[in-house]
Amino acid sequence: MDRVKTIDEIYSEVSDCSLVITNDVALMTALNARVDRPMIGTFAATPRGIASLCAMEILGEPMKSDMALVRAICDDTGYDFRTVHGEVQNIRQIRRYTADVRKYMATKVSRKVLDSFESLPTIEMAMSSFDPERSPFFTEQKGEIAVVGAEFFDDLDKHFIPYDCRFVDIFADGDFGIEEIREVGNDREIAVNMADLIGADNADDCAVVLDASSPIADSVRSALYSRGIPFYNKLGVRDLAQIRDYLQFVTLSLSFDILHVRDVRELYSNYNGFFLPGLDMYLLSKLDAADARERGTELIALMRDARSMTFGEMREKLCDRRAKIQVGIVLEDLGLSDRRITGELVGELRYAVDNFPDLRHNEEVPIEEKSGVLIADCKNSVFVDRSLIFFLDMDASWDISVAGMRYADSEAEAEKNAMRMAALLQQGERRIYMVNATKYGRPARPALTFDVLCGKPAESFADISGCIVKGRWHADREEIRQDLGEERLEDAETIIGAFSKSAFNCYFSCPRMYFFSRIISSPETDVADFGNLVHDFAQLYICYPEIVRQEGFDRLVDIASDRYSGLSTPLMEKIDRDRIYCAMRNVARYIDSRHIGPVPLDRPADEKHVNRFFERYGLDRWSSASEVGAISRDHPMYGKFDAVAPGAVMDFKTGKAKTGDDIRRGMSSEIPSRYPEFQPIIYSLLAEENGGRKDLEMFYAMENDWESMGDGYDINRSVRTVRLMDESLEEIIRSDALLRRQMEEKLAKEFRECAEEVLAAVAETSRGLPASEWDGNPSVIGAVLDAAGLKSTETNIKKASAAVRKIAKAVSEGMVSDGETVEISLEARNEFLDMLERMHGEAVEYACGSYPARPRVRCEDCRYFPACTADRTDAGEETVE
Repeated sequence: MDRVKTIDEIYSEVSDCSLVITNDVALMTALNARVDRPMIGTFAATPRGIASLCAMEILGEPMKSDMALVRAICDDTGYDFRTVHGEVQNIRQIRRYTADVRKYMATKVSRKVLDSFESLPTIEMAMSSFDPERSPFFTEQKGEIAVVGAEFFDDLDKHFIPYDCRFVDIFADGDFGIEEIREVGNDREIAVNMADLIGADNADDCAVVLDASSPIADSVRSALYSRGIPFYNKLGVRDLAQIRDYLQFVTLSLSFDILHVRDVRELYSNYNGFFLPGLDMYLLSKLDAADARERGTELIALMRDARSMTFGEMREKLCDRRAKIQVGIVLEDLGLSDRRITGELVGELRYAVDNFPDLRHNEEVPIEEKSGVLIADCKNSVFVDRSLIFFLDMDASWDISVAGMRYADSEAEAEKNAMRMAALLQQGERRIYMVNATKYGRPARPALTFDVLCGKPAESFADISGCIVKGRWHADREEIRQDLGEERLEDAETIIGAFSKSAFNCYFSCPRMYFFSRIISSPETDVADFGNLVHDFAQLYICYPEIVRQEGFDRLVDIASDRYSGLSTPLMEKIDRDRIYCAMRNVARYIDSRHIGPVPLDRPADEKHVNRFFERYGLDRWSSASEVGAISRDHPMYGKFDAVAPGAVMDFKTGKAKTGDDIRRGMSSEIPSRYPEFQPIIYSLLAEENGGRKDLEMFYAMENDWESMGDGYDINRSVRTVRLMDESLEEIIRSDALLRRQMEEKLAKEFRECAEEVLAAVAETSRGLPASEWDGNPSVIGAVLDAAGLKSTETNIKKASAAVRKIAKAVSEGMVSDGETVEISLEARNEFLDMLERMHGEAVEYACGSYPARPRVRCEDCRYFPACTADRTDAGEETVE
């Protein structure tokens, strides 16, 4: 790319002139700072700055501010504030490129807004009417006038170029190349490495060039702030506490009848209004004068009467002397001071505060925010007058799009943007270019503008610079090797350990998911907190039922609600209390129905798991009937039962209730569920091995929550039973009562009455065949027809095939289920244990290598997907690193 002149070189060319015109504000400031002779007036100026100075001379009246302009057009056209603001922004954007704005006004609304816009005193009218040959600002200059960077002037800027002037090009002879680019990592790492090179003593010499709207801007501010390094901060009116509080007050006033004290307590304190403690749940409109201090009572009256007041009256009664000034400026610009408070006008005020970047105010920017590191926007800057400059990212976020701008010459704009970027990249005496190694899981790609600068497609940063340095900053020193020890291969099994139910679910879903689950902790959620609460209560009720009966559910809910009520949002507080009450009551009823207790308090409390109820009542003894750990002696698996009862183990669930069919599908290895769940079979096997129990009862505490609160509710409707069968699948088909009842309901009427005989025929003839082939096997179909007493006609054969398909589907995966029960055959049990052993062996093997990404579920459903370095793939496809 062509070499760009330094600011000092440009100044040397224009130092003998009396006026320099440039549309780059940073260059104007830098040139004015370099003036080394006595001067009266301005040395360097921008066209817009000159137009503002000469507005009265050109227009005969002051220019309107942005808000006042939009308000005037609203009053003239009758259109709403948001519509007019959008049209004005569009008009101003088009006017930068062409004077024929009307040609691009496609609607009646936009044309009407344009008519009103052109009749008002604006900066655009002043610039388009400016004549440099007649303006005293130009004609009274004693020396020559210079124009710097005229190629970057827009259509309005060009009105300020006099006929007789000196044009100064910002480019010089020679070429410029980026010697080195550093690939550091992600945005946070870039920001941290950049901040490491800046100190408080040299902050005024440094600048950072980036896309101000990209996430890296927040990372940079955070890194500088955490190190105490000052940086320039532009204070917007939306950041002023006085305006923000006023806006919040009038907004809440419109909902006065439904406000609670808690909704306004903090806001009122900003206006010296305070309430007595313990009133947060009370409606504001129901309070007496004795419930608040004098100023608080006044504020309540203001809110109550807000709809009958104007914005100006509210300001006078609400704000102190300083806030009146701040709020008054904004209200005057919007023309709201004498208008009555309404929802529509409050919306306009909020919209203006959120969307007008140049609202007028007289708040002084703190001195510590007037100096330090300059953060420059790559899309609005050309010249940066700092010694050390960091250029960050330089990816697609740096591109300035001209898509959809019919009024602009796209090729000319692309060339101009390339020249602007070329000049920007050469600023500073010392330049450091830092980019991401990857973006969204792929190698980072430079901005498309580099294609123009390089004269060829720039696929990577290596196409821009011949020297790509990877990694963070470091000093060149002699390598110091340390003996970090070793791990023997035979220790891998110890490192992996047995599978818990969640660990196996992860490994089954994808080995990479299991790997991430070992090293990345998942954040606590309100769902998990609610589940922990219910489990803690269940343990309390099993071990100390007398405490629960003595205290009562309401008291226990109050204790729990201090932390758990309103977990999702404050508005959910009442609902959360009801959910906690419902769960506690149902769990207690279920435990009572299983006749657990009295239980022995035969072990000390687990120090690793703190039960908040035990801690509250000072209880230090647990029972072996609750929170029972179980480890398999023969297979690599373990678990913890919530409780044990005669003949069954119990597991309390607080999530959405599942049917027996849902539970069976979750344990499918042939057709994996979206969220596989093998806890039922793992816990059933552990229960059999540790105590000989055959049944796992899964109790859904929140199923039929409203109906379950009635005294007549059968609590067994919320129980799902998973049962290990000693029979083979053939024996189950032949004699299982659950399967027979299902077939008596689901089979066609020709086979329904003889369902037992049909099942026996299928069991006898399907031996050794996969279930998917039963409906096409002549022997199976013939036996079914014989059992039903039907002739072998084409119609009957189709009916028999349909019946066999229903039977095959009902026993798929070697399990039988209905709405409440899942039965696991001997084959399904053995197949699962074989799969468990095989996957555990793989995990041990991978422990000393790398975990492959072999997802059985969609990558998007994996909670570790953002951290995974494998390419995204659909379940069953191979992946690459």
